[in-house]
Amino acid sequence: MVSKTSKNMQNLRRKAIEKLGGKCVRCGISDERVLCFDHVNSDGHTERKEVNSAVYHRKLYQQIIAGERDDIQLLCANCNQIKALEKREWEKISNK
Repeated sequence: MVSKTSKNMQNLRRKAIEKLGGKCVRCGISDERVLCFDHVNSDGHTERKEVNSAVYHRKLYQQIIAGERDDIQLLCANCNQIKALEKREWEKISNK
C-alpha cells in the first residue's frame, strides 16, 4: 500500500516532469522511471546539503511547477552520468 505522502510526492514529481517538457533534453527519452532533475550548473550537491532529501525534493518540485527554477533540466540517467563525467562533477563534490 502506498502512503498518501508517497502519492503526493509522485504527483508532484510527475507535474514537475511535465512542466520541464517530459523528456531528456539530450536524447529525448520520455520514460519517467529514468528521468532525473539535473542542475544545469552542476551545483545540486550544494543545494542538497541544506535540507533532508524529502524536504529538498518537495521544494524543488514545487518550485519547478511554479516556474521559479530555470536552472533545472531533465536528463535521463545515462545522459546525466555522461554529463557528470564530461564536466568532471565528482571533483566539485570532493573539493568541498
